[in-house]
Amino acid sequence: MKLLGSFFIMILAGTVHSQEIQFQVQPGFEIKPAATALEVRFPMFGNFDGAGRLFVAESSGLDLYLELQKQTRNCRISVLEDHDGDGKYESSKVFIDKLVFPMGLVWNDGKLYVADPPELVTYEDVDGDGRAEKRSVILSGFGHSDNGSLHGLIFGPDGWLYMTMGNPDGYDLTGSDGSHTKGTSGALLRCRADGSGIETVSRGFENLVEIDFMPNGEMIGTDNWFFLPSDGVRDALVHLVEEGLYPLHLTDKGTAHLVSGLPLPPIVSYPAVAHSGITRYRGAQFPGGFHDNFFSAQHNTRKIIRHQFQYKGSTFTSLDEDFVSTDNSDFHPSDVLEDADGSLLILDTGSWYIHHCPTGRIRKAPATGGIYRVSHSATQKVEDPRGTKISWGRPSVDLLGRRLQDLRSAVRQRASDEFSKLGADAVPTLQQLILSTQIPAARESAIWALCRINLPESKAALRQLLRSPEFGTRALAARALGRIKDKGSSDSLTTLLSDTSAPVRLAAAEALASCGNRESVRPVIDALAREVDRFEEHALILVLHRWAALGDLLGAVGHSHPRIQKAAVILLDQLPHQKLLPEHVLPKIFSDDPELRRTAQSCLRKHPEWVDQTLPVLSALLQAGGLKETEKEGLREFLPAFLHHPKVAGMVSESLLAAIIPVATKIVILESMAQVSNEKVPSDWEKTLSTLLLGGEKLLQPSVLRTISTLQFKNLNPVLMNFADQEAQPVILRLEALRAGIRGNRILSATATTFLLKQVERTNTATLRLTAAEIFSNSDLDARSAARFFKSVTGDNMITPGLVIQTAINAKLDNDATGSFLDFLENCLKAGNQLSSSNLAALAKKIPEQHQARVAVIQRRAELSLTEQRRQLEELEPLLQGGDANRGHQIFLGKAACFTCHRVGNNGGIAGPDLTKIGAIRSGRDLLESVLMPSATFAQGYDTYSVTTRNTDTFTGINIRQLQLEDVIVIRDVGGNETRLPKSQVEKMERLPLSIMPEGLLNGLGKEDIRDLFSYLQSLK
Repeated sequence: MKLLGSFFIMILAGTVHSQEIQFQVQPGFEIKPAATALEVRFPMFGNFDGAGRLFVAESSGLDLYLELQKQTRNCRISVLEDHDGDGKYESSKVFIDKLVFPMGLVWNDGKLYVADPPELVTYEDVDGDGRAEKRSVILSGFGHSDNGSLHGLIFGPDGWLYMTMGNPDGYDLTGSDGSHTKGTSGALLRCRADGSGIETVSRGFENLVEIDFMPNGEMIGTDNWFFLPSDGVRDALVHLVEEGLYPLHLTDKGTAHLVSGLPLPPIVSYPAVAHSGITRYRGAQFPGGFHDNFFSAQHNTRKIIRHQFQYKGSTFTSLDEDFVSTDNSDFHPSDVLEDADGSLLILDTGSWYIHHCPTGRIRKAPATGGIYRVSHSATQKVEDPRGTKISWGRPSVDLLGRRLQDLRSAVRQRASDEFSKLGADAVPTLQQLILSTQIPAARESAIWALCRINLPESKAALRQLLRSPEFGTRALAARALGRIKDKGSSDSLTTLLSDTSAPVRLAAAEALASCGNRESVRPVIDALAREVDRFEEHALILVLHRWAALGDLLGAVGHSHPRIQKAAVILLDQLPHQKLLPEHVLPKIFSDDPELRRTAQSCLRKHPEWVDQTLPVLSALLQAGGLKETEKEGLREFLPAFLHHPKVAGMVSESLLAAIIPVATKIVILESMAQVSNEKVPSDWEKTLSTLLLGGEKLLQPSVLRTISTLQFKNLNPVLMNFADQEAQPVILRLEALRAGIRGNRILSATATTFLLKQVERTNTATLRLTAAEIFSNSDLDARSAARFFKSVTGDNMITPGLVIQTAINAKLDNDATGSFLDFLENCLKAGNQLSSSNLAALAKKIPEQHQARVAVIQRRAELSLTEQRRQLEELEPLLQGGDANRGHQIFLGKAACFTCHRVGNNGGIAGPDLTKIGAIRSGRDLLESVLMPSATFAQGYDTYSVTTRNTDTFTGINIRQLQLEDVIVIRDVGGNETRLPKSQVEKMERLPLSIMPEGLLNGLGKEDIRDLFSYLQSLK
């Protein structure tokens, strides 16, 4: 991010804030309170009506997830009014209450559309008393399990209502006209104002939040969890296109949609900023360079970001700048919207939302937020910003034309709405205005008004605009024609596929998907042979999906251009054709063109029934002396699809044991074997893997152990335990063997116990200690060994108390073991750790009578630990200032051993969240709270789960989602080790209240060490 300079404004942010918020804004701008906690409480999203009243959706401040799941109705929408026009709202009134969680609202035609999961509803104030009496259901069938439920309502310039959904909530919607769409992944949806025409526009999201429209009709959205966290990035701004599929959720149970190849990329990616509201600036108050910029609210960074978009091919890049920011950890912007006078309103939702966003669970009371107004200091007051003093009546088309060119965006919008109601009489005036106006926004409004008129005269006018010398006009006219599915524009749109402007070519292809015909197919195939980016390619494939006949695609499979072959393979493999044959794919799986090769390999993996045709290719690969990287890639892709077949399974076993097969090839085979469902593992693999482990290549042993561990061969437990007892074997391999072999066995040999006790000594690395402790927690220790273990880990801040407590639950406890264990618990409390009351209660039953008084004291102290942590937080907070980041980096790697579980860049562990850009998304206080109290708030995706299988094995760790295997749960433990469990074998899975991250990590550090460590963490941006 680039900040072009700043100055500071000190303001009082509501009565609950204990201190003033210090904002940084760009030069020439000022920020002032527009509403405080006296008018609104926990504001989330807002929208204006035509008279300038501000409707604000307010949170209850309670558990969002629980409220949605239980359908409690504790939220409300208030209506605020600024009676004297001074920019501050003097009055607030409840417009409607008893809502579930209204995370989206928009005013249209006298009605307030509201997201009220599981329904989209409208509210109307029939008697004019400022409170809604009439509620109408527009759509029903929105999921409501988490914050991905229905939100992001906006009426597009085409007059349709757009809305967003997240995963895993899903939707199953039937419109008023019988239209239907269904899906499980996050999506962009749209329908007419009455709920008819419901359809899915784009999908594949975890949480698409809000969208707005570019001047040329493109859609831009804020999306959280665009990627699974990697290299410090997770969230994104996205360019949304028709039938677009985006990366996180590539499968969708519901209405069939096109898959055009690789998922579409982002415009720009970010750390876990937690995007929220977004708006395009259409006003005139800000300097000219701000017109058509976008502004987005970033919940976690406490910022409003300015986005200046530039075309890059058919899509965009974004120049980002901090527009408003603060270091105050209680400020969390959730929405940004433009007022009619050209100022921006920022809604601060306060600090109530603590799920996955450390904002202060330990605060005595959450900050209740407020609303702020950002204005340009050199701009004069705008008179009658909404045109409410204008007598609209039924004005002439000429007068409407002048109003459409008004600098006030609200007046332009009203004029556009009036034009769209006039029908054919308005078309000549709109045509003339488009050709003559020097105001781009007026031209844009006029083109969309022609679209909404949707009569033969307006369609003809739009077709003429396809020949405009202005590329933006051509692009916008194409999109408008596409939205009304004008078949008469097909030839002109086809011509635009060769336009010199990539944005125009994209708009033409998108429109042809709705307006084309069979005659569009050949020009589209020719266009695919030219240089196109991913978005243009997607739109062209969409046209073929809609209009190409089977014969067209069968012919394209043999085309000389790899991109056309790729498109044909993709389309033949899905509805409406599903006529892909092995001979279409097999010659392409080792193509020199990487995109065609990946496409062929992906298709092959979907067709395990092609095993007979694939066997010769697979056999030749396995017999090859050395594989090229492309061949290894192909082997990894399609081996898992065919390993269930006895011939392939046998071929794999033979290859692993064959001396002539290179080790590199065998490693690829083992990686592929590990992807097979545990319930479909061939019986002879046990013997093969046992032979490889005990007598095979040393270089293969790590891969063999990982495969055995993943597939959970219970019959190999004795082999694994014997292997672990061999002192000549490397420590890492012995630990891996014990981790896999302890399941279903639970009894450690004396040699293994001694070996593990040596690993938990603090002279070893944290990774070894954690893995050894994890193994102990799944074993049944005798009293003597248990006592030694408790003594070894007491005072070790890296060992998670949960592992030790679980060990105690399973172990035999005599007086010595009990005393050592209670010593450990007391040390944990002294270090600031929270202890699970349920675990303590379970332990109390098996602890000898003579220790019960001591147990009672520990239980009482555990209940008071939160108070102690609050005190410690206040004591350490001054250490967030100053410090040496370079020294802090060394502490991160050394004394604190943070790198054991956390990654920065390409280095570090994977058990905890990636910290590469943590300083950009968390305040210093949030970071301190996360380290001091890791169980207070879990980073999203790092909740702790306990999974119990049918044979009573228990696995504890975080639930890894990136494998996206529908029939499998993947648990990553505190040591970073992963275990794959078939869902059919899972008896119980429950979320635990305590993090796998240990508390008390700061106890081994001096004050200057802590200061330096947090200086380093805050520098990671």
